[in-house]
Parts: sequence; C-alpha cells; structure tokens
Amino acid sequence: TEQSARRPVLKWIDEPHKIVGAIEDRASGTAVEFRKYRVKSLFTGHSIDQMGKAANALLDGGACITSYKTERETELKRFSHAFAPYTDAKALYASLPDKHVAINKVRLPSGKDAPAFIADMVPPPAKVKDRSHVWQACAERYGRPWKEVRDKIQAKRAQYAQLDMEWHSRLVEEDDSQKKRRKNR
Repeated sequence: TEQSARRPVLKWIDEPHKIVGAIEDRASGTAVEFRKYRVKSLFTGHSIDQMGKAANALLDGGACITSYKTERETELKRFSHAFAPYTDAKALYASLPDKHVAINKVRLPSGKDAPAFIADMVPPPAKVKDRSHVWQACAERYGRPWKEVRDKIQAKRAQYAQLDMEWHSRLVEEDDSQKKRRKNR
C-alpha cells in the first residue's frame, strides 16, 4: 500500500510489564518498522523501568512520552534528555504538583520532536459506586451481556443435542426394522 494511503493503527497494551518478557527480543526491530506502517503502540504502565530492555528500543523508535509525578524522581531523570527545555530533573520534580499534571514529549508528524510541555490532565470522575449502567451501555453498543450469550449457547447446545438424539434414534429404528425384515425372510 502507498504510504500516503495507509491508515493509522493504535495498539494499546495496559500493564505492559506483565508481557514484556515475550516482546523484549522483538521490540527493537518492530518499534522503528511499525512507524513506517503508521502503527502506534500505547503502553500504559506504572514505570518505564518495568519494561526492561524493551524500554530503550521503544524510546529509540521515537516514542511520545507522558509522565506524571511519581514517588521516585528516577522516572524524570531517565527522560530528562527528552524533556528539553526541562532538562533539570530535580527542578522539574519539585515544580510538578502531585496530581493531574504531566510532562509530555510529543513527536510531530514531520518526525521532529516538539519541545516538551507541561499539561493539566483531566482528573478522574467522582467516585461511582455502581458501574452496571456502563456495562449495560457497552453491551447495547458493542454486543450482548455475557449471561445472555451464555444462555443462548446453552439453548443451542440443548437444541442440537435433541436433534442428535432424534437422528440417532431414527438410525437405530431403521437398523432394527432392517434386522426384523431379514429375520422374517
């Protein structure tokens, strides 16, 4: 496909430290190759240090980084070279509030890095006790509730089991009637 006709794809991996062992060896080659095909990988994890050897490969591939203030300053130190003009990790760490603010490094479509910027991020919604309305909305929009699917599968199994029994009993009856005919001759 012509590069201009390719459509972007986003591959989101939550908690990547759980699968990093499986992708570590392949990450170095694929991170750069994926850019050609407009495949973006979104890793949402606690710390880049959890990514092991794969972290360097992914960062070398031109990663966009969003980093919140954590308990450790090491995250900001690791990215200080990428967060220009905020290259002093200690000063940056001290200036960031504890919540809802992140430092971002973004790669532009031209392939060049934009200067890092600090952004106010959307805080999470107020505590919601009952999320069943979300599940129902998703079921209506994307499919059916799992219990409904389970019941439908069970009903189909029962229906096909009944049809199998009827078919098998007809075979047995036909076989018995043929045996009786042979006997009567």
